Amino acid sequence: MNNKKSIVIITIMAIVLLLIVTTIILANNKTNWITDHDFLYSKAIDYIVSERKEKSYDNNKEDYQVFTDYKGFGISVNERKNEKYAYMYILEECYYTKHEKIRSDVGSCIPYKFTFNENNEVINYEVPKDGSEHTKSIKKIFPNDIENKVLSYIFDGTKLKSNVKEHYSYLASTDIVHTDYEEEPIIVCGMYGGYTSKAEANTIKGKYIDGYGDVYEYTIPCNENEELSINIDEITSNEISKYVGKKINTISKEDIAEIKNNLANIEDEYENIGIWAEDAPLSFVKVKYVKKNNLLVVDYDKAEFTDLIKSTNEMNISETGKKIISILNKYNLVYNYE
Repeated sequence: MNNKKSIVIITIMAIVLLLIVTTIILANNKTNWITDHDFLYSKAIDYIVSERKEKSYDNNKEDYQVFTDYKGFGISVNERKNEKYAYMYILEECYYTKHEKIRSDVGSCIPYKFTFNENNEVINYEVPKDGSEHTKSIKKIFPNDIENKVLSYIFDGTKLKSNVKEHYSYLASTDIVHTDYEEEPIIVCGMYGGYTSKAEANTIKGKYIDGYGDVYEYTIPCNENEELSINIDEITSNEISKYVGKKINTISKEDIAEIKNNLANIEDEYENIGIWAEDAPLSFVKVKYVKKNNLLVVDYDKAEFTDLIKSTNEMNISETGKKIISILNKYNLVYNYE
């Protein structure tokens, strides 16, 4: 009988202990929500905006802006750690202007958990993983009572787009440009080869003009084996664009219009090279102005470039080519060797 009583007592004590432990665990896991710290949402946004501006490749571009919108799911406090947490979904998009057009930069739309110290300053943030780990990581980062809200939330970007258009309303158009074909090279001048080293001999240096008349330097370097890093037959405008350096000049609107007009009227065996749209002008040409036969001049054989000069004899330059070269000479853009 005593043994039975002992078993009952032990069982009851075990149950009580289990209830106590469960209560403690639940108490520790219970989210302590607070409603008087909504200003932390704004601090979190400021933190993200500052971070994006600091890390963006385009942050020095004209009128660079980071636009945001957010959904707040709540703010909690951990008194033991003296920390607060803001749970948010943030939509951010970055824009700048160039040639009086709105250009898109990076953007994201993801959930965040921000951690604040006792001074209400952001000390770190967490975001969910991508792919198959996305749902699992959200459940790990966000409290149980809001995780489903985070998982099912769909952001409406109407407000952000409206703010973008309002900010850039001083432009003639508030349409956002993702790809600007006017910035692609229309004239390419360059030299392949050098005289002081193998490395220099396998480097292409030159300048190109985009559709707005901006002139940029470019250098296609050699690789670690001192060989040209790309097969010369494969060089295209896109390849050159990867190696663009600083802007060095701008051709006037009148002169760039004249160049485009002449490019559209070039008539030779390469007439159709570079034309992808029915009404597009010839896009890419290489220019060489040669006075001696032994000169090493850029040679993009089989690429999408047209020579304005077919030989060292100026008589072989077409009238259209001469007009283009005349304009380029005004800006010292033609490689002119004695």
